[in-house]
Amino acid sequence: MSLMSSMCSAYEGLLISGWLSALVILGDCEEVIVLTSKIRTLPSTTAVLPHQPLPCPFAAAKSLVRGVSKKFSETESRPTCPMPSLISTVLLPSAVYTAEKPLNSLLASSLANTLPKMVCGLGCLGLAQDPYLVRCVKDVFTHYIYRFPVKTSKNYTTTTHPFIICLHDAEVREEVLHELRPIFLEVVRDSYLGKRGVSTLHLHIVISLILELLNRNTYEWLEGISSLLLLPLLELMLTLEDHATKRVATDLLQKVLQEAENQDTPLRGKLVKCVRQLVVQHVSWSSARLFRVLSVLGVLHRELLVDCLPHIAQAVTATEEKRGTGLDHTLRHGYQTLLASLGVNEGDIKPS
Repeated sequence: MSLMSSMCSAYEGLLISGWLSALVILGDCEEVIVLTSKIRTLPSTTAVLPHQPLPCPFAAAKSLVRGVSKKFSETESRPTCPMPSLISTVLLPSAVYTAEKPLNSLLASSLANTLPKMVCGLGCLGLAQDPYLVRCVKDVFTHYIYRFPVKTSKNYTTTTHPFIICLHDAEVREEVLHELRPIFLEVVRDSYLGKRGVSTLHLHIVISLILELLNRNTYEWLEGISSLLLLPLLELMLTLEDHATKRVATDLLQKVLQEAENQDTPLRGKLVKCVRQLVVQHVSWSSARLFRVLSVLGVLHRELLVDCLPHIAQAVTATEEKRGTGLDHTLRHGYQTLLASLGVNEGDIKPS
């Protein structure tokens, strides 16, 4: 080792790399066991590996990976920390930030398998305590969500979107799921459903992915989707023209409302609140589109919309009073058409 040190300053890294390769190829044979004892004496490994004897080379390799991972995860107050460079090189290269540029097919194929592990690995580091890691995870969700199909079938094999694995898979630790899911829903809300100018193809993939996650586990996803995504989804439907995307958005809305119909009162209260917010924000400026979306809601969940009628009537009256021109025929026509579709008489509506 003294001779190697004099010949090559990076000899320790080469030795460790060779040792790990030998362990993978040969297993814990006698030669690898002898080499492991030598590796443990290297200056760079003594600071990482535990001092007590380890039962086998695989245990030594596991301890080495754990020790090194702690060095990678020390992002705060360490300007020489390798994690940012590693993330920008492997996980978030500059090419991925250009939405119009497709990923290289080989890179996409490789990432499909490794992306869930990388995202879960970041989730294990405690995202709540590190804003930098939260930004990294948000960027991963934002720039990779539309680059993979939700589900593909080939030669009797079905492949699912990588994010389904890291957000739903039973092998992912519960605390990691609780870290990742809210961030994912926030990205969908802020970067897709609530953002103007998003490609309809990207929207179609994103909404389909949300619907797939909801179908896989309604109980765990319903409240988060209702709280964070329902209002931006309804607002998106006001202006959505692409038929395929509009259909999948309606499917998602139908799934949420059908499940909510069987849930407790608090969840239904959240849905009513979302519809009221939608009416307040859009009755003055896009009433025709608003009543069109409300009529869809009435078909999907009549009781929910009937609960909102007093507020809708109040919003129509308040808008007419602000304009100061008496009855607004466009508003009244949309409102009366909605009442007729619900089979409700205006006189039966009690003030909210």
